Amino acid sequence: MKKRLITLLVITPLLLSSQLSASTSIASEQGTPCGIYKNSKNEVIAGVKFPKGNYQIYTYGMPCNKVLGKKGVLATFLKQKDQDPLPKPWKYQSDTVGAQGFSASGIGFRVKLIQKTQLSSTATKALQSINARLKNATNSNLKIDLAIAKDSNKLFVELLPTTIMENAQFWSNFYDPKVVLPAAIALPGDSDWLNEQFAKHSYSLPRWRYDQIKNQNNTQMMIFDADENPTTNSVLYFVIGKDNSQQPAWAKSTISHEYVHVIQIGLTGARNGRIPCWSTEGSAVFYGNALSASKLGNPEVEYAELRKNWLAMLNLKKALSGKSETELLDLLRKSESDFRVCAEPLYFGYSAGSLMTEILISEHGHEKFVQWWINSRNNDWRKEFAALFGMEVDSFYMNIAIPYILKDAQNL
Repeated sequence: MKKRLITLLVITPLLLSSQLSASTSIASEQGTPCGIYKNSKNEVIAGVKFPKGNYQIYTYGMPCNKVLGKKGVLATFLKQKDQDPLPKPWKYQSDTVGAQGFSASGIGFRVKLIQKTQLSSTATKALQSINARLKNATNSNLKIDLAIAKDSNKLFVELLPTTIMENAQFWSNFYDPKVVLPAAIALPGDSDWLNEQFAKHSYSLPRWRYDQIKNQNNTQMMIFDADENPTTNSVLYFVIGKDNSQQPAWAKSTISHEYVHVIQIGLTGARNGRIPCWSTEGSAVFYGNALSASKLGNPEVEYAELRKNWLAMLNLKKALSGKSETELLDLLRKSESDFRVCAEPLYFGYSAGSLMTEILISEHGHEKFVQWWINSRNNDWRKEFAALFGMEVDSFYMNIAIPYILKDAQNL
């Protein structure tokens, strides 16, 4: 096996202050999201107008760094005169899955102008609940044993330690582990390397995950996960290509997403099964977006953008298309435990679950929502849901969740 140099960091709150899933491996129909390109003025490419604004970039068949950056294809196009033809073999496509695009021999990228989204009063109130907790966050005792493979993705190497510690502080009033949290940043194919790093913590990858990472040939595919481990409660790993370019806010959101699973394992005693899958994954999407946005200059704007991009990436509109309310009720029930509905390929637990989390936190607050998880550790989550939130879960689905989800999807 090819040997890799690694960096081992044990990160504590003191060190932080001095240095300052199902897995997440999702691509939308439009391709792999590469982040936001900020177009500071009106531009014309090959006679096509691109108004001033922020554009979400998606790629297919090519890495993000070949499109973005000073030497990327997009920068090359922008340097041309307005009416110059595209360099061969590139071609312009006016409408590719809802976005303008450029293609060349089976590869290409799409650019989609981001429209400003107004948050609903429910979404705003849920975000405010998170901001209020952040203002009162206390120090955490968490220590991270972080292994970093040579040539790992620089953005994740930069952001992961501080983002995890920020999350640990946010959650510390509910869960502040006294054991070290093993974490790793690896490259596609690094199954053996990951097992070597986790061996001292008596953990090895499940066989299906080992094979998935081992055979991860597409460097744009990302595998992020938190898993149970008896000696440390949890382990965290992020497998992402060296040149996989992502927007920092999105990267922080995904790191925060996986740390939510660490919290769930700590509070409920299991990665899956103690609470419905839609809460396991949907709440991770919600908290990931809310915590990432709350650390930025304009939380409501940033949250609206992250939220909309995640729901689009998870293909919420496609999951809802043509469904009656009775069929949606059936889907929500299935998203409680059927991973084919909750996770891949439908991802309904992620998308609809994030909106249901938003509703519950808006109405009942962050603390009460998390108390539901705690109470479900040794009890039926349905009974605890009714006791805390004052209604049966089916009534919540029909009378509150489905109308909210359908209304929100109209803005995607």
